[in-house]
Amino acid sequence: MSIRSEDHRNLQRLFDISVGMLWIMDTDGHLLKINRAWHEVLGVDLSRIEDPPLLYHFVHPEDRTRARDAMEEAVRKGSVRRVKTRFLTEDGETRWMVWSAVVDPANNNVFGNADDITEEMAAEDALRTNEARSGAIIEEAHEAIIVFDSDQLITYVNPAAVRMFKTDPREFVGHTFTQILPEERRDAYMKDMRRYAESGESKIVGPLIEFEGLRGDDTVFPIELSISHWRGIDENLFTAVIRDITERKEAEEAMLQAAKKMRRSNEELEQFAYIASHDLQEPLGSVRSYVQLVRRRLDPAGDPKLEKYIEYITDGTERMQHLIQNLLEYSRVETQGRPFEPVSTDRAVHEALERVRGPIEETDAKVVLEALPAVKADHEQLVRVFQGLLLNAVKYRGDGPPVIDVWSEPTDDPDMVKFSVRDTGIGIDPEHHQRIFQIFQRLHGRNEHGGTGIGLATVKKIVERHEGEIGVESTPGQGATFWFTMPVAEAAKEDR
Repeated sequence: MSIRSEDHRNLQRLFDISVGMLWIMDTDGHLLKINRAWHEVLGVDLSRIEDPPLLYHFVHPEDRTRARDAMEEAVRKGSVRRVKTRFLTEDGETRWMVWSAVVDPANNNVFGNADDITEEMAAEDALRTNEARSGAIIEEAHEAIIVFDSDQLITYVNPAAVRMFKTDPREFVGHTFTQILPEERRDAYMKDMRRYAESGESKIVGPLIEFEGLRGDDTVFPIELSISHWRGIDENLFTAVIRDITERKEAEEAMLQAAKKMRRSNEELEQFAYIASHDLQEPLGSVRSYVQLVRRRLDPAGDPKLEKYIEYITDGTERMQHLIQNLLEYSRVETQGRPFEPVSTDRAVHEALERVRGPIEETDAKVVLEALPAVKADHEQLVRVFQGLLLNAVKYRGDGPPVIDVWSEPTDDPDMVKFSVRDTGIGIDPEHHQRIFQIFQRLHGRNEHGGTGIGLATVKKIVERHEGEIGVESTPGQGATFWFTMPVAEAAKEDR
C-alpha cells in the first residue's frame, strides 16, 4: 500500500466524520461530493442522489441570490468566508448555516464547509427582541432612568427624566449627574462615589435610598434613588433609577398630622373621661342626696305635685348618670382596651347572656346559639359587643316574645370571621342603617324606647378597634340582622 493511498483514505475518513457539512462542487454549482453531515443536519439521503444536484437546491429561495453571488466571488477571488444563508431540510425546516468556500486552482473544483448556527441565530434574535423590549420599557417607564460614566458624565436619559427634572434633553447628555442634585448634597454624594471607586463600599450605590433632586426651575423635591454599577464595552457605567416621591411624602406628612391630631383627640377624651368620672358625677351624687333629704323633710306624700317634681329630678339625675357612664365606656374603647389574645367566642356570648339575663327573662326571649369559632380579641370588649347587640334585640322587640339567633360564617378574607345576631323585632328602615351606628343618634323617642344613643356607636368602635366591619340588614316589621367581623384565632383557622 502506498503512502499516497493511505493519505487518501485518511482524508476520506476525515471528510466523512466531520461535524460540519463538507462538499466539493464544480464552478457551476453542481455537488460532486458531500459528507454524512448533510444527512444529519438536512436529512439528505446520500444513496438517493444519482445526478449531481445543485448546491442552491438546498438553499432557502430567499437566500439563493446571495449564495450565488458569494460563490461567484469565491471563483473570482479564490475564496469566500463566513457567508450566512438559510438552508432547507428534506422536511422543509429552515436551518441557518455559516459557510466558507475555497477554489482549487488545479481543477477549479470548489471545496466548501458549513456549520449549523440555527441556535445561535435564535439566541441573537431573542437578544435583539429583548433589547428592543427593554428599550421600549425604559422609554415608557414612569421612573427617571439616567446612565452616566465613572466621570459622572451623563450618556443617556429617558423621557421620564426629562419630564421629572423639567430640563431640556440637551442639558443632560455630556453634563454631570450632580446637576440634578441640590448643591448642599453634592459633596456628600461625590465623597461616597469616590469611596466606592476606591473600596467598593457605598451608601448610595446598590441600596434604595431617599434623597433630594433638583429640577431645572431650581425647585428641590424628594426622590427615591437606586444606583447600580455595570461594565460597558470599554468603560464602567452607572444607571440611576429615580422615583418622584413628592405625593408619598405629602401623604406621609398628612398621616403624621392626622396621627398627632388623633393623639390630641385621645388625650382630650382621656381628660373628658377624668372630668366625667369625677367632676360631673360628684354633683349628680349631691343632687340625689339632697333630693332624698327634701323628700324626708317635706313629706311629699301630702303634696302630689311635689312628689311628681321629685320624681322628675330623680329620673333626670339617673339618666344623666347613665349617659355619663355610657360616654365613659365609649371614650375608653381605645385608651383602656386590653391586648388581643385568643378568646373563646362561646364563652364571651354566655357571659353577655348572663349580663342581660334580667331583660331576657322579663321578655321571655328565646336565644338560639350555634358553636362559634375562637377569635383574637379583647375578651371584655367582645363580651360588650354581644351584650350590646342582645340588649338591642330585646329592647326593639315586636309584639311577641323575641327570638334571637347567633351564628358565624366564613368571609372571603381567611383571617376574618363574620358573626350575626338576628332578631324578630320592629326592624329598621334601610335609610337609617348607617345612622344608627353614629353617636347620640336615636330613631325613637325616649318614651317609646329608652337608651342614650351611644350603645351601637360603642359596639362599632370596638369592632373597628379589632380592624373589623359592622353592619345591619333589615326592613321595618321584619326584624334585623346585625353582623360584624373579627380576626380569627390561629387555632380556629386550622379547624376551618
